[in-house]
Amino acid sequence: MASTDSHNGTFGRWRPRMHLIAPRGWLNDPCAPVYNASTGKYHLGFQWNPDGWDWGNIAWGAAISADLINWEVSETPSIAPSATEDKAGVFTGAVSPINLPRKGSRDHLTCFYTSAQGFNIHYSRPYERGSERLHAATSVDGGISWQRYLHNPILSGPPSHLSVTGWRDPYIFRWPRLDRTRGSAPGSNLYGIISGGIRNTSPTIFLYTINEADPTKWTFLSTLLEPGLNFSPTILGGDFGVNWEVANIITLEDQDRREFDILVVGVEGCKVEDETALAGPAPVPRAARSGRSQRWLCGVLQGSSGNKTARMEHNFSGILDWGVFYAANSFYDPVSNQRVVHGWILEEDLGDELREAQGWSGFISLPRSLSMQTIKHVDATCTDVLEKVPGFTYSTDENGIFEVSTICCQPHSQLQTLRRREPLSLNSMVALHSLDAMDAPRADLQIPGLPSWELDMSLSSDVDVQTFGIDIFHSPGQFSGSSCLDLNC
Repeated sequence: MASTDSHNGTFGRWRPRMHLIAPRGWLNDPCAPVYNASTGKYHLGFQWNPDGWDWGNIAWGAAISADLINWEVSETPSIAPSATEDKAGVFTGAVSPINLPRKGSRDHLTCFYTSAQGFNIHYSRPYERGSERLHAATSVDGGISWQRYLHNPILSGPPSHLSVTGWRDPYIFRWPRLDRTRGSAPGSNLYGIISGGIRNTSPTIFLYTINEADPTKWTFLSTLLEPGLNFSPTILGGDFGVNWEVANIITLEDQDRREFDILVVGVEGCKVEDETALAGPAPVPRAARSGRSQRWLCGVLQGSSGNKTARMEHNFSGILDWGVFYAANSFYDPVSNQRVVHGWILEEDLGDELREAQGWSGFISLPRSLSMQTIKHVDATCTDVLEKVPGFTYSTDENGIFEVSTICCQPHSQLQTLRRREPLSLNSMVALHSLDAMDAPRADLQIPGLPSWELDMSLSSDVDVQTFGIDIFHSPGQFSGSSCLDLNC
């Protein structure tokens, strides 16, 4: 790989200034996000190859922050593969609300993660049993280093009666609605899910109960939902692929405190457009170009008699991010009382030559908060449009007033601390109503040289406008860092 010292101009030229990034090398999924109440600090791990700019040799990196904005990133892995432990990589995991016993320590963290034992792990290939195991580890320094549980594995693979496409990325949570559906007291059970798919059948999540007295005891309940291969609930927005990764189940409230059960999931195996469609004038969604998408699904739980389990049925769904954002991983932040989500920002549009020259690839998104929003007094004639696009459900309230609900993903409130100066405000940078985008040499806004900047913009268009975009130009060598456009739409 290219040198990573400060004299390498290529290494530093495009590195983001305001995103969490590994000291060097390849970075992908965020791992084990948590607020540690005992220290007042946030922990966020990430999959990391410290020895190369491409995927491989996956360890965990570690970062700690007091405010979700300024991160102290460790120069060394917090847990790394070896010839005998996690020999094919330390994959994504989650912090547990119930800790494993640790001698001599009252104040420690416990995480569960996927231990990769084989390299041939891809939904398109025959699944090798034993290639993915569930392991546990503990930390006494807030996630800077993890010590493996002495009696790993917790689980040696997926349920033996199922033929799977994948089985990885544990997530641990409480789910009062599922407790009620199963006939238990709300909040009385701890659940774990692992993402993947059933071969030739459907992507899915594998649902387990966890024994709180002994968190190493995971009992398989069911595959919680099976929407089918390449399930596409709307005309627009693509499909749910054939295999899922980094699934989170969260309960979100709208402004009226109504609850919605949400599955946030990374989707693999989306249908890809042919080369003719990709070369056309209209923009093509990332999922249709890459076969991978970051989605969410609101489900309704259905009880199952006899075995005290349940199934989730699709209600409505949407796309969490249309860009190069993937592997969303979330946690509840008691400080802001918000559900916080981070994702992996891929650099898939960069060629290998450039990524090798700069010596790194990928970084973590800025923090976002998730909630539900219900829009009231909506014109009922909008139903024809809402049935075609992803992300909305509609109903009438007790007074017969039409309303629409959808997920709200927005920049976390802590990002306000980055705005140290008064904003440059313009009601209209340029009158676009009569402007031909192909002949607009003077339709620009010149900003003096700044190390970083933010564009907050509202757009409206006539009904016959099909596409719009933003072009950003700067002088060669003007920025030593990245001119990164992190869109929160």
